[in-house]
Amino acid sequence: MIRKHGIMKKMKIKLYHHTHEHLLPAILNDGYVHLECHNLERAAKCRLSKHERGASNSMLWRSIKHQFKYTGRYVWLTEEKEVLCLDDPVPTARILFYAEDIGAKRWPEVRNRLSKKGRKLARVNDDIAKSKGDDVSKWWVVDRKISMSRARKVTDITELLLGAE
Repeated sequence: MIRKHGIMKKMKIKLYHHTHEHLLPAILNDGYVHLECHNLERAAKCRLSKHERGASNSMLWRSIKHQFKYTGRYVWLTEEKEVLCLDDPVPTARILFYAEDIGAKRWPEVRNRLSKKGRKLARVNDDIAKSKGDDVSKWWVVDRKISMSRARKVTDITELLLGAE
């Protein structure tokens, strides 16, 4: 809460969606940040044969889709300006949203409402992120795609390297 002109005003919670920089143009063009594994789902449905890491797209999608039955499927955000758990050491971009504008929920609260199997799967993913230095207590999720019209700022790799905010 902030006091301004004698009135208490609630501060909005800043959340960042981090993505690989090469995916940013597609997000901007499409106008949405899609649910996790959106690109894999599209590739599997289009029958593109191989994932960039060599596995079959359709086989990989079926496996991940099975996990989503237990854990849910989300757009992931964090209160932190930096993330360490993205799979590859590639340049990233970040998109700023306010939690209240997008209906974001704290990941720890969502995780605690999952089934026993869902919590077990989530714990594995959380442990991997923690081992890389991320703080999962600062993670938030949205269970639907997010319109870029809700974005407050998009910061690409050039701005990040130059230290621009």
